[in-house]
Amino acid sequence: MNFPVALAFLVLLFSITFFVIHNEQTDPYMDEIFHVPQAKQYCQGNFSHWDPMITTLPGLYLMSVGILVPLGKALGVETTNVCSVLWLRSVNLLFAIGNFYVIYAIMCKLHQKEKIEPKIAVTALTLSLLPLLFFFNFLYYTDVGSTFFVLFMYLLHLQGNKALASIVGIIAIMFRQTNIIWVIFMAGLTARQVIVDWFKEKSGNSYQRKSIKEHPDVSTATNPSEDNEVTLFQIVKLLLNPPQHKKLNLIYLIFCILKSSACHIIIILGFLVFVYVNQGIVVATVPQKLLEFRYFIIPYLIFRLNIRTGFWVQLWTEAMLYMVVNFLTVYLFVNKPFKWENSPDVQRFIW
Repeated sequence: MNFPVALAFLVLLFSITFFVIHNEQTDPYMDEIFHVPQAKQYCQGNFSHWDPMITTLPGLYLMSVGILVPLGKALGVETTNVCSVLWLRSVNLLFAIGNFYVIYAIMCKLHQKEKIEPKIAVTALTLSLLPLLFFFNFLYYTDVGSTFFVLFMYLLHLQGNKALASIVGIIAIMFRQTNIIWVIFMAGLTARQVIVDWFKEKSGNSYQRKSIKEHPDVSTATNPSEDNEVTLFQIVKLLLNPPQHKKLNLIYLIFCILKSSACHIIIILGFLVFVYVNQGIVVATVPQKLLEFRYFIIPYLIFRLNIRTGFWVQLWTEAMLYMVVNFLTVYLFVNKPFKWENSPDVQRFIW
């Protein structure tokens, strides 16, 4: 399976599932009862309105307005209609397709020397079907957009575009404040690369001899991107026993780290100011419980993207497992509604 085939299959599957869920649940459900009215207020230009039950920043609503209002004008659709539940949910459908592309692009970047494009396409398809994320593709929640912008930031970082990655990081934080963790993570990756480059320069011929011995292909041994063989132990050893003919100049190293991570540091400092002024991370005035299974989506994806693709049987087994779980989840949501004794509202199973 190649990228176009995987993309076509995913678009078809997402479209069918979207309309099945929407036709069954046309009204806002669960947290949508907060998100949808807030987005509609923004669509009407009322940016001063804020629901105190909402815990996240207004990134999802601003992005929805930026997409749907111009689209509505282009199609001749009134703003009140273009910001309906159907249209708002469709924004996440766009992010869901975007997640597939970004996952595929990241894997191509990380595993470019393995030349396993069909496996990468299948893996990207499989990760796009991750059950914890899959169901939220079809509701108006922050999870899908948050995941997209964090992964997009990661892709831009891998491509060396750190300034643009930082801008996307700000957008990710606007979707969910906890994404500041991933901005810090990118700053750490940047610092690591600076340290690795510094180590290679300062260790000099001894490192090059070791690299050539381990990698007979000199071009591979000296490629700056090939830093897997550089370990923390080697760096500490260099600090304790530096070459006599080279000065380590640690102050300059720190300066280089700060310079390379400047964009990330500015965002982190800005976020600390926000937390101080807001007297906390969440923007809700009502106490909320924040820890849920879906908050582990991004950590798992980052981990999964950085491990090698397995055998075909492993990939297809994982894909089939995800599809079975997703099918059962959608089936229960559509066909097994229930009611609590203390509420007349229809309830449905959801992650």
